[in-house]
Amino acid sequence: KADLINTQFTHITKQVDLISQQAVYQLEHIETFGAHAFENKASMHYYPEKGMFSNAPAERTSRIYYGGSTISTEMQKKINAISHVDLLLKNINDGISQTVASWVVLEEKVISYYPNISLINALPPASEYDVQEDLFYTVAIPKNNINKAIVWTPVYEDPAGQGLMTTASAPIYTADGIFR
Repeated sequence: KADLINTQFTHITKQVDLISQQAVYQLEHIETFGAHAFENKASMHYYPEKGMFSNAPAERTSRIYYGGSTISTEMQKKINAISHVDLLLKNINDGISQTVASWVVLEEKVISYYPNISLINALPPASEYDVQEDLFYTVAIPKNNINKAIVWTPVYEDPAGQGLMTTASAPIYTADGIFR
C-alpha cells in the first residue's frame, strides 16, 4: 500500500511540474496568449465587498484577481495568458481521483482554480486574507525554496472549504529567472 501511495504522489508531482511549465510558457508568450482568454466569454467583475475581481461561476475555472480595484491592460494580458492553462488544470484534476483541485497562483495576485467552486464566495475578503501568505504558496517562494523544487505541504485546512488536504506546490520561474 505504501508503494501505491508513493507512486500516486510521484504522479501528482509530475503533473504539477507540467502545470508549472505550461504556465511559464503562456506567460513567456504573453503577446500571443494574453491577447484573449482561453474561453472568449470569460470576463471579470469587481466585488467591492471582497476587494477582488472574479469570473462567472458557469466558467470552467474560478479566476480571481485581488491586486486592486482596477485591472490594467498589462494585468489583463497576464490573466488571459494564464487562462490558457485551464484545460490542463481540468484534465489533470479529473484524471487523478485523489485530487480535489488544481490551481495556479501568480505573484501578481492572480488565481486560477479548477473546478470552479465560485471561489469568490469561498474566500474571505482580500483585506482579511492573502493567498500568498498561506502555507501552500509560501513553501514554494524563493526564500523558502532555493532549489526551485516542487514542495509538498503538511496537511492543512483548505481556505476554500474543501477540507483537509496537502498540496504539491511548484514555483513558477521564467527563463530569465523571475519568480512568477
